[in-house]
Amino acid sequence: MARFLKALQGLQALEPVTHEKSPEVEDVSAEMSFPHEHSAFLSSDQAEREEVTVPAQTMVMAEEDRHPSPALAAEKDELVKKLAQQLASVLKQRDTVAQEMLQVRDKLESNEQRHGEEIVLLQQALQVHERSAKAIEAELRQQLSRQQEEFVQRLGELERQMQEHAERPLPAIPEIASEAELREFQNDLRQQMVREQEVFLQRLAEIEKWMGEQGQAAAKQDDQSLGDNEAKLAAMHVELQKQIARQQEEFARRIAHIEKQVRQSAVLPTKSESREQTTEPTRRRSGAGELFRSHSRSREAEKTIPNATAIRQAIASLNNPPTAKEFDELAQVIFGAIDFQHISDPAVIYFGTCLPGQTTSNLVLGLAAWLSQHACDVLVIDGTLRKKELTTQLGLSASPGLFEFVRRETYRQDGTYRHPDTGIAFIPAGKSSFTLTAGEADFTSLSEQLVEIIKTYPMVLIAGEGPDLSASWLLAQVAMKTYLQATLGQVSAEEVQAAVDCYMQIGVEPTGLIATNARK
Repeated sequence: MARFLKALQGLQALEPVTHEKSPEVEDVSAEMSFPHEHSAFLSSDQAEREEVTVPAQTMVMAEEDRHPSPALAAEKDELVKKLAQQLASVLKQRDTVAQEMLQVRDKLESNEQRHGEEIVLLQQALQVHERSAKAIEAELRQQLSRQQEEFVQRLGELERQMQEHAERPLPAIPEIASEAELREFQNDLRQQMVREQEVFLQRLAEIEKWMGEQGQAAAKQDDQSLGDNEAKLAAMHVELQKQIARQQEEFARRIAHIEKQVRQSAVLPTKSESREQTTEPTRRRSGAGELFRSHSRSREAEKTIPNATAIRQAIASLNNPPTAKEFDELAQVIFGAIDFQHISDPAVIYFGTCLPGQTTSNLVLGLAAWLSQHACDVLVIDGTLRKKELTTQLGLSASPGLFEFVRRETYRQDGTYRHPDTGIAFIPAGKSSFTLTAGEADFTSLSEQLVEIIKTYPMVLIAGEGPDLSASWLLAQVAMKTYLQATLGQVSAEEVQAAVDCYMQIGVEPTGLIATNARK
């Protein structure tokens, strides 16, 4: 019992026991009581316990709860969010690069397969050429063998003839002959033998010459055929090497392009692609519109141009030597060397632009001023339905145009507008903004109308717009020549190619490109 109490006291000394931690021990200690007669024992026992050395106690402090501050938590969440976004972007780029590399690998495999097929075809062609070369060689050998047999045969025939001639009996000598007759007979026989020997040698020389020529021809033909075959094989080998080199360069360019796209991390559609999407011409449909009807024109219906300032400025600009030189060179290219006072072949020339939103008004007005200085009657048609710069400059914004008065059948009343000092006639663009349909009926009607116009004005210049309008396509189709204006510094090579392709799709091949300066 004493030992039990001592152990219990030691435990209590090491760790104070509360009610929450050990209620059973507290209850037991509370219930335990000793009678009075044992008090002395307890006192002595207690004294012994006091003398016992209590071991050192280790205090274990409860760890304090650490709560992070809200600012640090928010910063941590923001950092985690950014890292997640960066990780998603990197994964997306990785998927894009993987897809591009798969496409390149597929293309490389397809090209490798195609190259393998081409190599097989070239090998087959090489085998065919080798077989044909062997066949030619065998045929030449057969020809040479036949020629040798023919030579042997002819030589044998010649020997047989000589033998027959040698075995031929000599002329009979008369038994009674004088000495003079014998000498004459001897001389004749000697001469005959000499002639036969000469004939034999001559024929033998001819045969040898013929055989030599045949042998040389056969050898030359054989060498030539072998040389041709070797040249063909060498050319095929060089072509194959060139194709392989071109494919390797193409693969290298493709891989470099993919690497550049990955570095840029974003692929934007090129301007030419968007231009091709916006400049898709509509197909001509028969009977799509009934807008034009041809009428005979009357020169008495012409009116005066209200504001001729732009025309006077264009004529005055030709007094500048550089400008005059530029228009001289341009007119020489467009019109050629012709007599403008006596034009036998009328010309309807359409001038368009390579970019939407631009017009050729200044260019056409400058050419009209140049023609007027050369005493040429010229009619200018403003074929712009969107940006009517030339019509506005001449003060005819409220006047009907070619499309309108032809549609209203009032061409004779409206007529054209003329500048009496220069002789330049003008047809405005009109007030309406309707879009042409480029239909068969529109094409036929406008063509007939232009036929009527060129009876009075052999030189017709049409100022047009960009390739994104159906009016431009229709005017280009009825014109005899089409020129596209490319403003330097504002148009790229891709945009010029897109405009040319747009006109090519409707069957119009532009005659040429006119490069202009944006400042002029």
